[in-house]
Amino acid sequence: MTNMKKILIVLIANGIAFSGYLTVQYLSSNQLSSQHALEAVIAQREATNLKLAASRDEVTALAHEIDAKNTKIETLLRDISEKESSSQSLQTQINTHQQAYAQQLLKREETIAALDSQIAALKQRIVDTDKLYAQRYSLAKQVGDLNERILKASHKAELSKTACEEFKQGNSWNWVSEEDCNNFNKWRQEGQQLIVEFENKNRELDGVNRQIATFNAS
Repeated sequence: MTNMKKILIVLIANGIAFSGYLTVQYLSSNQLSSQHALEAVIAQREATNLKLAASRDEVTALAHEIDAKNTKIETLLRDISEKESSSQSLQTQINTHQQAYAQQLLKREETIAALDSQIAALKQRIVDTDKLYAQRYSLAKQVGDLNERILKASHKAELSKTACEEFKQGNSWNWVSEEDCNNFNKWRQEGQQLIVEFENKNRELDGVNRQIATFNAS
């Protein structure tokens, strides 16, 4: 073997060895890069899982909060419904009391109106009774006065009659006896008129007495 061949063999051997070294280095470098990439992916996945877990916790907390608010809303709705029912019941009671009060007020007004009518009737009765008593007093006085006038007229007529009869019989002849005859006729007519008036007034007095008796009996 010549020196040239030896050199070539050495170069070839060295080239093969260097090529193997490069190959090993390349493979080692690729493996390291893949390991880093895998670790990065794993780390990213773990971070994502942590975020997902946190999001799930937030969603769970939010769901609990929503449930609590829904429960509170349901409680408020029940309270509102109960208050509305209570309000309706109270309004019904108020309406019932108002109707009862209106009926009582109407009855009271009717009672007051009836009492006012009775009072007015009593006042009118008192007025009418006073008028009747005043009328009876006036008529009784008129009847008494007429009775006295009748008695006086009768007495004067009787005296004039006696003197007139003596004058007519001729036992007395003077102007006094003649005047007595004239007075007799006058007193007799006046007495008759007074008797008629007395009877009329007496009938009026009897009527008033009957009215008073009716008032006292009622």
